Amino acid sequence: MLIVNGPGLVDLHGCESACTQLGAQLGLSLEFRQTDDLQQFAQWLTQDLDHVDAFVLNPHSSQSTMDATHRGAIEKALAHQGPGIEVHLTNIFADSAASCEPLRPTACDLGLVCGLGVQGYIVAIKALHQRLSQVEAAST
Repeated sequence: MLIVNGPGLVDLHGCESACTQLGAQLGLSLEFRQTDDLQQFAQWLTQDLDHVDAFVLNPHSSQSTMDATHRGAIEKALAHQGPGIEVHLTNIFADSAASCEPLRPTACDLGLVCGLGVQGYIVAIKALHQRLSQVEAAST
């Protein structure tokens, strides 16, 4: 499972540690990444989503600074076959929230978790694990 974090996220060591610990408990291999470079963020998604069973992404501040080219590249990359969940630490729908909209790729199995802080990553990983387990059970 790939966990990709975009620009503006700081102090993710505790989050990464909690995710890695949960991944080990669930028997999942997790790769945790963060970049402050929008182009790198889009490139990771474009190059790597076809090689993972599921993904979690937090575009964070990349949304407010994202131009149409980057947004298009990210949404195109999200046309990935496997399930994914977009995570935001804060409630992006709150009146006090900074201008941030969820990604809206039309050809992607993408869920959304927001407003739960670091716990949102835990919820996303558990949900994706359950989803992958159901797919695996159905194919056997």
